[in-house]
Amino acid sequence: MRKGKILEKIGETMAAIFAPLIPLLTACGLLKGILMILQLAGCVQEGDDVYTVMYAMGDSVFHFLPALVCFTAGKHFGADKYLCLMIGMILIYPNLTEAMGLGETLSFVGLPMRAVKYPSTILPAVAAAGLAAGLGKGFRKWFSQTLYDIIGPILIIFLTTVATLCVLGPVSDLVQTALAKAYEWLYTKSSLLAGFLLGMFIQPMVSVGLSWGLLVVALNNISVVGYDTILAILGPPVFAQAGACLGVMLRSRDGSTRAACMTAMISSLLGVTEPAIYNITIPRKKPMIYACIASGVGSAMVGIGGTKMYTFLLASIVNMPVYAAGGGFALYAGGCAVGFAGALILTYLLWREPEKTEIAENAQIG
Repeated sequence: MRKGKILEKIGETMAAIFAPLIPLLTACGLLKGILMILQLAGCVQEGDDVYTVMYAMGDSVFHFLPALVCFTAGKHFGADKYLCLMIGMILIYPNLTEAMGLGETLSFVGLPMRAVKYPSTILPAVAAAGLAAGLGKGFRKWFSQTLYDIIGPILIIFLTTVATLCVLGPVSDLVQTALAKAYEWLYTKSSLLAGFLLGMFIQPMVSVGLSWGLLVVALNNISVVGYDTILAILGPPVFAQAGACLGVMLRSRDGSTRAACMTAMISSLLGVTEPAIYNITIPRKKPMIYACIASGVGSAMVGIGGTKMYTFLLASIVNMPVYAAGGGFALYAGGCAVGFAGALILTYLLWREPEKTEIAENAQIG
């Protein structure tokens, strides 16, 4: 399989597993962000009833993330998704989590189980779902339907759980820890360069489905080190798409184009850039380039500011205040403003409306 096909397949798999969870992660992340703001403002304190309930609302999806990921991954891999959900719940079962939290290597009939904190993890759940899918397909070939219904589920749960706790979980944990450390090393070496490169290339990555990898790394960073800087760096590109749409709208003389630009701009400001990317900037080529340039500069500013996110929250104008809790808010807000204004100015000054036939051809190619 060619390298391009492999990357495409990985992107499709990540999208299938994580796309259904994004609304949940965003909603709960916003709730945690609001709680942080209320706590900073002195409206609530840790231990208050309001704090306890709101924290449960915001943190629940992250605590039970392995079960949710196992469910969606199992569905994508063709496994029994409810068996996968069960396996994911076993990984975060309170007694097991408590035993793992002691940091000691456990043993199951002589097989060592390295201590891994499974709540909020991602890769172990994906690996478990993949194994469960493989076992399920194999058992269905080897057993009759009646025999499978009797012993298939218990064998899948038992073998997958043991294999995950003894092998897949520890190996996946090492991989996700290595990913977090690698990004932390790059960010520490040059936060400006990390910001510029991520900001410059994230929009082309979105257009081909490769941005899911960064979101997985962001989730992994929050799980492993407790915070993430990728999500903040990805803020200016969102606003840059909105700025490019406004630039095209101001330049265009076509009523339908202006209406489409207005819709795409509002969507981008609310954190959803796909309408802008696929309908406005990519078909017209140059606005996409201008948005990438403005994004690179804006994200470099965010990198310098070192804004951290302690919960998963995609950038939008609505949740802008939540980022204030992560430090470096002035440069974050400034970077988003540069992304928007830079894309707007470059598009307005340098782009000219082509013929409709040319735009249609570019849209079909994209």
